Amino acid sequence: VVPAGVWGAMTGLRWRAEYGTRRTLGTPVATGTVVEKVLTAPDVSSLSIYRNGTRIGFCHWSTSIGEALSRLEDENTTPEGMVNRVTGYKVHLEGNLIYGEPVQRIRFDSTLKLDRNRQWCEFSARLSTHLATVEVRSVANEQTVHLTLEDEDLRTERVLRFSELENP
Repeated sequence: VVPAGVWGAMTGLRWRAEYGTRRTLGTPVATGTVVEKVLTAPDVSSLSIYRNGTRIGFCHWSTSIGEALSRLEDENTTPEGMVNRVTGYKVHLEGNLIYGEPVQRIRFDSTLKLDRNRQWCEFSARLSTHLATVEVRSVANEQTVHLTLEDEDLRTERVLRFSELENP
């Protein structure tokens, strides 16, 4: 009788888990938890980009954690792979897309650096085609945005202060 009761209870619980209420898609997760998982992910994520079922590009997403260097005489060394003291985070995204007729490629490469409190410190992005390259770089401490446009014949650079962008 006991094994049949256990089997019945387990079957009922499994049925409820698989076919029971479908009102929720999962358990809510705090935004901070998601951000933490994204910033500390140890693996590179490779993603294909599709449009109307056709693959038009790819991108790679990677993150890394900056770590304070410890003193050589420190006897309390941490195991390899463990971060002793976080100094910042870095998020890198790169890839390419196919666009237009005739078919052209656009390559993109960007990096975002954050401090240990997850405040942005530096951002850079580069978009390239066979015709031109556009670069954007900004450092929080400088309070500026550096824009560069380059093609076969011309290179144009412009530096904008954050104060110029506040009230267009």
